[in-house]
Amino acid sequence: MTDIEEAVSEENEYIVVGVGGNWDVAKGLMMQKTISGKARKEQNQMPSYYYSVSIPVDESFSFQIVHSEHHWKERWYPPGNGGTVLRVSRAESNKGVESVGNGKDWKVDLTSGPEVVCIYFSPMKNCVMWTTQTNHDSDNFQMPNAPRVNIDQIWAATQLKIEPANDPLSKTLLTAVSTEAAIVIACLHCFPYAIMILLLIWVQKMAATHLDVGIYKEGMGIEWVNATIIYFCIFSPKTYEIWNSFTVVREVLGVSRKISNNPRLVRGMRIAAGVEFFNLIQPIFALLLSVYVSLFLSENIFLNVVLNVLALEFVATVDEGMIAVYIKERFGEGSVISFVIIDLHYATGIHEENDFWNESQLAKSTVLETLKSGDISNNMRWKLVTSISKGLGLLGVLPSNRDKRRRDAIEDINSECVIRVEAEMTILDWSKVSEADIQEYGGLYLSATTEFTWESIISKKQKGRLLKYYPNLALNLPWKGCLKFSELGLDSSHAPALVEIINSNPQVVEIDMRDNKDFGPEGVKIMAEGLKQNATLRKLSFHACDINDVSAQYIGELFKENRALEYVWLFDNKNLGDEGAKNIMKAFVDEKGKNGMPGYNNTLQYVYMNGCGVSKACQEICTAKTRGKMSFGN
Repeated sequence: MTDIEEAVSEENEYIVVGVGGNWDVAKGLMMQKTISGKARKEQNQMPSYYYSVSIPVDESFSFQIVHSEHHWKERWYPPGNGGTVLRVSRAESNKGVESVGNGKDWKVDLTSGPEVVCIYFSPMKNCVMWTTQTNHDSDNFQMPNAPRVNIDQIWAATQLKIEPANDPLSKTLLTAVSTEAAIVIACLHCFPYAIMILLLIWVQKMAATHLDVGIYKEGMGIEWVNATIIYFCIFSPKTYEIWNSFTVVREVLGVSRKISNNPRLVRGMRIAAGVEFFNLIQPIFALLLSVYVSLFLSENIFLNVVLNVLALEFVATVDEGMIAVYIKERFGEGSVISFVIIDLHYATGIHEENDFWNESQLAKSTVLETLKSGDISNNMRWKLVTSISKGLGLLGVLPSNRDKRRRDAIEDINSECVIRVEAEMTILDWSKVSEADIQEYGGLYLSATTEFTWESIISKKQKGRLLKYYPNLALNLPWKGCLKFSELGLDSSHAPALVEIINSNPQVVEIDMRDNKDFGPEGVKIMAEGLKQNATLRKLSFHACDINDVSAQYIGELFKENRALEYVWLFDNKNLGDEGAKNIMKAFVDEKGKNGMPGYNNTLQYVYMNGCGVSKACQEICTAKTRGKMSFGN
């Protein structure tokens, strides 16, 4: 049983603080413990508990959740930037650190008047949410599972290119994420060792029986000078490469020790570090073997040195070529490694804004934006994540020249700047991303996706699915041309995002909403109201969207004011009858307009209504009065 499950199984109580600006725990609101309705009905299921409280409020507010006995020493707060349905972070209650999570609050924004806000909290599911519906004691209410990564949670994100040649960082991180890659790369690294070991066996077992060999004793001293120069020139660059690889191994291990939320990633990073360490000692082994063989086969030391160096230089790099081919064929040239930091926990006594960013050479906003840039190298991205002076400070000790006592206190508790990280990492290849992947990992995938990737690599269908599950994120990305949102199961909650996307992106000229039957009259109303003044959208399809007469009324009102739409498809809406058709017809014949404009629409070319529930007689009237612009496929 985990710590969280133990906490839930006991008789714990939790308090909501911060409502109305009151952060006094003694005046907080006690939450009620309730067993979920689904668990009550299914007796064989392990009970699932949640806590809730209803709060009548008339203005927006912020809140956190604290334990009724431990108070601020055990607090629950949002990771990252907050949100509506989130995983939660827990303070280090065992250490009694009351400042952990300070200032990280959930923010409830009320859109209208006084409301009753119901807050739900599930320690077992690691989730907090709230609604304006007081249904916390309903038999039908079920706490949702917290998303793996919600875009609101993300603190920082970047995407590293997979570069198998001469890039130990991307190769190590790829090995950390992919078990298959770890096995294949580890096996390929064994080939040079196998070749060198066989050579060593041959030298010891076979060469002595066929050659007059022995340790070189005679000859000109210049042979030794030449051999020394050759070894120095060949292996000096190798020393630099070994040190770089060793630095990567050390830093990956350092980051893995701080990741607290993802044991699988931690295990993968440690295995990857071991695989890379196994690889980086190949040149050392080759150097020692070359020296041994050159001295042992001493008929001509100079020739032996040259031949051995050339041969072993090839042997020590033969695996890198095979690895490069494997990675290119297996993961594709467009694949990247998406690395997301959900939250950072600085050492006790270090205040993020007042201490860390005051010492850093860069501003926080600059670092976060640069991490998302598509024009920087992998090494620079990693430095922006790990560096104390130029990044987020995952590795290293924060210098402090202000107060020696304070510095000593910080270093006594923990010598590192960042003590804990919540992170996710995955391989992203958009050609293989399914809807299930988008639903679970969409925030992780899109958190650092560049505009070039969005426009050139992500398909229209994938963009539609990203809108479905992450509408708020979709608003910040560029949209162009024809938008394909067909058969996605969109509902009225997506309508505001659709309107904003269309109105904010003048290059959007067509939108296909075919077969979204849950969109409903409310969704059509929101879109119709929002597009009345739009001057760029040319084509709109509500094909098989369960449009009825009420929806058709909103569409007719849109046609009376919009002067950009040219073609509209309303195919196969069986519930759109004569009344709805007449409301649409008015946009073509009504002489009464608004703001000095004619009431009839002279821009629309056709409204296609094949397969609707309009009677034959009404079809004939609409066709005649609109001069054929309302088409019923007759």
